[in-house]
Amino acid sequence: AAQRGWVYRLLAYEDEVFALVAAFLDYGSLSTGSGTFAESLYSLRRAPVEPDASAASVGGPEGVPSASADGASGRLDRRQQRHALLLNVFLPYLHSKLTAIFERNRTAPSALPGLAGFNARLRQQQPRQQQQHQQQQ
Repeated sequence: AAQRGWVYRLLAYEDEVFALVAAFLDYGSLSTGSGTFAESLYSLRRAPVEPDASAASVGGPEGVPSASADGASGRLDRRQQRHALLLNVFLPYLHSKLTAIFERNRTAPSALPGLAGFNARLRQQQPRQQQQHQQQQ
């Protein structure tokens, strides 16, 4: 265990390590292919969603990419790649961090200050008062 102490220190930052590895894999897949790493495993492709003049001329809905002769609609530009990375890597990382903060700071209702805590304490005391009243009768 003493020889692998760096692994235990690395586990303290597992969310960050996972996000970095996912960002590295997804960036490489988005820049060389047309999808994230997971999408490439299933042979899925992302298509740019900018309006194409040929799609509108053939009667296709506006904003839908037209398929080229080989069936692919083109590669994502840098802005679309950054947006894909943001949504697929950094948004889940942010969600996991905020969830961890929420879980760490969650308190019992009776410990809440103000009216919410008063109501919670009052609800806890009512059954005790009813039991005491029944015992007296």
